[in-house]
Amino acid sequence: MSWWPFVTALGDTGVVLPAFAFAAGWLAVRRQVGMCLSWTMLLMLVGGVVIASKLAFMTWNLGIGALDFTGLSGHTAMSVVVWPPLCVLLARREGCQRAVAGMAGVVLALLIAWSRIELHAHSVSEVVGALLIGLPGVAILFRTRWSYWAVSGGRMLLIFALLAMLPLTYGHRFPSDKILRFAAMQLSPNHTIYRRDLLR
Repeated sequence: MSWWPFVTALGDTGVVLPAFAFAAGWLAVRRQVGMCLSWTMLLMLVGGVVIASKLAFMTWNLGIGALDFTGLSGHTAMSVVVWPPLCVLLARREGCQRAVAGMAGVVLALLIAWSRIELHAHSVSEVVGALLIGLPGVAILFRTRWSYWAVSGGRMLLIFALLAMLPLTYGHRFPSDKILRFAAMQLSPNHTIYRRDLLR
Protein backbone atom coordinates (compact mmCIF):
# COMPACT_ATOMS: atom_id res chain seq x y z
CA MET A 1 0.00 0.00 0.00
CA SER A 2 1.34 3.45 -0.93
CA TRP A 3 2.26 5.72 1.96
CA TRP A 4 1.89 8.89 -0.10
CA PRO A 5 -1.77 9.47 0.94
CA PHE A 6 -0.63 9.58 4.56
CA VAL A 7 2.09 12.10 3.70
CA THR A 8 -0.14 14.30 1.56
CA ALA A 9 -2.73 14.49 4.36
CA LEU A 10 -0.20 16.52 6.39
CA GLY A 11 -0.42 19.24 3.74
CA ASP A 12 -4.19 19.54 3.71
CA THR A 13 -5.58 22.91 4.74
CA GLY A 14 -7.63 21.11 7.38
CA VAL A 15 -4.37 20.14 9.12
CA VAL A 16 -2.01 22.97 8.24
CA LEU A 17 -4.30 25.92 8.94
CA PRO A 18 -5.35 24.90 12.49
CA ALA A 19 -1.70 24.24 13.39
CA PHE A 20 -0.73 27.65 12.05
CA ALA A 21 -3.66 29.40 13.74
CA PHE A 22 -2.89 27.85 17.11
CA ALA A 23 0.84 28.67 16.91
CA ALA A 24 0.21 32.22 15.66
CA GLY A 25 -2.38 32.74 18.38
CA TRP A 26 0.14 31.52 20.93
CA LEU A 27 2.65 34.10 19.68
CA ALA A 28 0.04 36.83 19.96
CA VAL A 29 -0.84 35.81 23.53
CA ARG A 30 2.86 35.80 24.43
CA ARG A 31 3.04 39.37 23.05
CA GLN A 32 5.23 38.37 20.13
CA VAL A 33 2.97 40.33 17.82
CA GLY A 34 5.62 41.19 15.23
CA MET A 35 6.39 37.52 14.60
CA CYS A 36 2.70 36.68 14.46
CA LEU A 37 1.96 39.42 11.93
CA SER A 38 4.95 38.60 9.70
CA TRP A 39 4.02 34.92 9.53
CA THR A 40 0.34 35.69 8.98
CA MET A 41 1.10 38.14 6.17
CA LEU A 42 3.33 35.57 4.46
CA LEU A 43 0.61 32.92 4.69
CA MET A 44 -2.03 35.30 3.33
CA LEU A 45 0.20 36.43 0.46
CA VAL A 46 1.14 32.91 -0.64
CA GLY A 47 -2.40 31.63 -0.12
CA GLY A 48 -3.78 34.51 -2.14
CA VAL A 49 -1.47 33.76 -5.08
CA VAL A 50 -2.47 30.08 -4.99
CA ILE A 51 -6.18 30.93 -4.96
CA ALA A 52 -5.77 33.47 -7.77
CA SER A 53 -3.92 30.95 -9.95
CA LYS A 54 -6.62 28.32 -9.48
CA LEU A 55 -9.49 30.73 -10.10
CA ALA A 56 -7.77 32.11 -13.20
CA PHE A 57 -7.87 28.67 -14.78
CA MET A 58 -11.25 27.52 -13.46
CA THR A 59 -12.96 30.75 -14.51
CA TRP A 60 -11.15 31.92 -17.65
CA ASN A 61 -9.09 28.89 -18.72
CA LEU A 62 -5.87 30.80 -18.05
CA GLY A 63 -3.50 27.86 -17.79
CA ILE A 64 -0.36 26.77 -19.60
CA GLY A 65 -1.03 23.75 -21.76
CA ALA A 66 2.62 23.07 -22.58
CA LEU A 67 3.40 22.77 -18.86
CA ASP A 68 0.13 21.10 -17.85
CA PHE A 69 -0.39 24.02 -15.48
CA THR A 70 -3.87 24.70 -14.08
CA GLY A 71 -2.98 26.39 -10.80
CA LEU A 72 -0.42 26.21 -8.01
CA SER A 73 -0.46 23.30 -5.56
CA GLY A 74 -2.09 24.52 -2.36
CA HIS A 75 -0.82 21.57 -0.32
CA THR A 76 2.74 22.38 -1.37
CA ALA A 77 2.56 26.13 -0.84
CA MET A 78 0.87 25.93 2.56
CA SER A 79 3.21 23.19 3.78
CA VAL A 80 6.28 25.26 2.88
CA VAL A 81 4.92 28.35 4.62
CA VAL A 82 3.77 26.56 7.78
CA TRP A 83 5.87 23.49 8.61
CA PRO A 84 9.45 24.90 8.50
CA PRO A 85 8.65 28.03 10.58
CA LEU A 86 6.59 25.95 13.01
CA CYS A 87 9.38 23.39 13.46
CA VAL A 88 11.90 26.16 14.17
CA LEU A 89 9.46 27.80 16.55
CA LEU A 90 9.21 24.62 18.63
CA ALA A 91 12.97 23.97 18.81
CA ARG A 92 15.31 25.07 21.56
CA ARG A 93 17.46 28.15 21.00
CA GLU A 94 20.64 26.35 22.08
CA GLY A 95 23.17 25.06 19.57
CA CYS A 96 22.06 24.11 16.08
CA GLN A 97 18.69 22.67 17.10
CA ARG A 98 16.70 25.36 15.33
CA ALA A 99 18.63 24.91 12.08
CA VAL A 100 18.06 21.14 12.22
CA ALA A 101 14.38 21.68 12.99
CA GLY A 102 14.06 24.08 10.06
CA MET A 103 15.65 21.57 7.70
CA ALA A 104 13.31 18.88 9.00
CA GLY A 105 10.36 21.16 8.26
CA VAL A 106 11.65 21.78 4.73
CA VAL A 107 12.11 18.05 4.13
CA LEU A 108 8.56 17.40 5.32
CA ALA A 109 7.23 20.10 2.99
CA LEU A 110 9.21 18.62 0.07
CA LEU A 111 7.82 15.15 0.80
CA ILE A 112 4.31 16.58 0.79
CA ALA A 113 5.09 18.34 -2.50
CA TRP A 114 6.34 15.10 -4.06
CA SER A 115 3.27 13.25 -2.80
CA ARG A 116 1.07 15.56 -4.88
CA ILE A 117 2.92 14.39 -8.00
CA GLU A 118 2.92 10.74 -6.99
CA LEU A 119 -0.84 10.84 -6.40
CA HIS A 120 -1.41 12.64 -9.74
CA ALA A 121 -3.11 15.49 -7.90
CA HIS A 122 -0.83 18.06 -9.53
CA SER A 123 1.65 18.27 -12.37
CA VAL A 124 5.35 18.92 -11.81
CA SER A 125 4.99 22.54 -12.94
CA GLU A 126 2.19 23.18 -10.41
CA VAL A 127 4.26 21.79 -7.55
CA VAL A 128 7.50 23.51 -8.58
CA GLY A 129 5.62 26.79 -9.00
CA ALA A 130 4.23 26.50 -5.47
CA LEU A 131 7.73 25.84 -4.11
CA LEU A 132 9.08 28.86 -5.96
CA ILE A 133 6.61 31.20 -4.29
CA GLY A 134 6.74 29.59 -0.84
CA LEU A 135 10.44 28.93 -0.23
CA PRO A 136 11.70 32.48 -0.96
CA GLY A 137 9.06 33.89 1.37
CA VAL A 138 10.13 31.59 4.20
CA ALA A 139 13.80 32.38 3.49
CA ILE A 140 13.07 36.11 3.84
CA LEU A 141 11.09 35.47 7.03
CA PHE A 142 14.00 33.55 8.55
CA ARG A 143 16.61 36.05 7.34
CA THR A 144 14.83 39.00 8.97
CA ARG A 145 13.63 37.30 12.15
CA TRP A 146 15.89 34.29 12.74
CA SER A 147 17.60 35.69 15.84
CA TYR A 148 14.36 35.72 17.82
CA TRP A 149 12.15 33.24 15.93
CA ALA A 150 11.19 31.19 19.01
CA VAL A 151 8.40 31.24 21.55
CA SER A 152 9.13 33.40 24.58
CA GLY A 153 7.75 30.82 26.99
CA GLY A 154 5.66 27.68 27.35
CA ARG A 155 7.39 25.88 24.49
CA MET A 156 6.68 22.37 25.79
CA LEU A 157 3.06 23.25 26.49
CA LEU A 158 2.68 24.46 22.91
CA ILE A 159 4.26 21.25 21.60
CA PHE A 160 1.90 19.05 23.61
CA ALA A 161 -1.10 21.15 22.57
CA LEU A 162 -0.20 20.80 18.88
CA LEU A 163 0.39 17.06 19.25
CA ALA A 164 -3.02 16.74 20.90
CA MET A 165 -4.61 18.73 18.07
CA LEU A 166 -3.07 16.67 15.25
CA PRO A 167 -5.18 13.50 15.74
CA LEU A 168 -8.31 15.68 15.67
CA THR A 169 -7.46 17.34 12.35
CA TYR A 170 -5.44 14.71 10.51
CA GLY A 171 -7.40 12.90 7.82
CA HIS A 172 -10.08 15.58 7.51
CA ARG A 173 -10.09 17.22 4.09
CA PHE A 174 -10.87 20.91 3.90
CA PRO A 175 -13.44 21.57 1.12
CA SER A 176 -11.17 24.03 -0.68
CA ASP A 177 -11.95 22.61 -4.14
CA LYS A 178 -15.69 22.90 -3.55
CA ILE A 179 -15.31 26.50 -2.37
CA LEU A 180 -13.14 27.40 -5.36
CA ARG A 181 -15.57 25.78 -7.80
CA PHE A 182 -18.41 27.78 -6.28
CA ALA A 183 -16.41 31.01 -6.53
CA ALA A 184 -15.42 30.23 -10.12
CA MET A 185 -19.04 29.58 -11.05
CA GLN A 186 -20.01 33.00 -9.72
CA LEU A 187 -17.17 34.72 -11.56
CA SER A 188 -17.47 32.86 -14.85
CA PRO A 189 -19.16 34.93 -17.58
CA ASN A 190 -20.69 31.79 -19.11
CA HIS A 191 -21.09 29.80 -15.86
CA THR A 192 -18.51 27.26 -17.00
CA ILE A 193 -15.85 25.76 -14.75
CA TYR A 194 -12.78 24.69 -16.71
CA ARG A 195 -11.16 21.36 -15.90
CA ARG A 196 -7.72 20.00 -16.72
CA ASP A 197 -9.02 18.12 -19.74
CA LEU A 198 -10.20 21.45 -21.17
CA LEU A 199 -6.78 23.09 -20.78
CA ARG A 200 -5.72 24.88 -23.96
